[in-house]
Amino acid sequence: MKRAWMVSLLALGISTSAICADATKPADKAAAAQVKDDSQDDHESKVERHVTSMTTDLKLSKPQADSVRKVLEDSREKNKALRKEMNEKRRALKEETDAKVAAILKPDQKKKFLELQDGKSEGRKMSKDATDK
Repeated sequence: MKRAWMVSLLALGISTSAICADATKPADKAAAAQVKDDSQDDHESKVERHVTSMTTDLKLSKPQADSVRKVLEDSREKNKALRKEMNEKRRALKEETDAKVAAILKPDQKKKFLELQDGKSEGRKMSKDATDK
C-alpha cells in the first residue's frame, strides 16, 4: 500500500513537471511572442466568427451583436485569468509533491529523481519546440 502511494505521488510529480519548466529558451522568445500574437488573433477571430454566426442565425441587430461581442470578450478574459490561476496552483502542487517525494528518497535516489525530472522537462521542451515550428 505504501509503495502504491509512493508510486502515485511520483507519477503525479513527473506528470506535472512540465509546468515548472521555462516556457521557452531565451533564443526562442521571438518565436514564443509570435505564437502568442497568433493565439491572440485566433481568439479575436473566433469571437468575431461566433458573433457573425449568431448574427446570421438569430438575426441580431447591430446593438445586440455589439453587446454579444462584449460579453464574449469579457468571458474570454475571465477564462484567461482562470487558466493562469489554475496553472499557478498546478505549479505549486507540483513543487509540494516533489518536495514530499524527495523527502522520502535516499540521497542517491533523490539525485536520480531530480535528473529524471530534468530530462523529462527538457524532452517536453524539445517536443514543444518541434511542434511550434
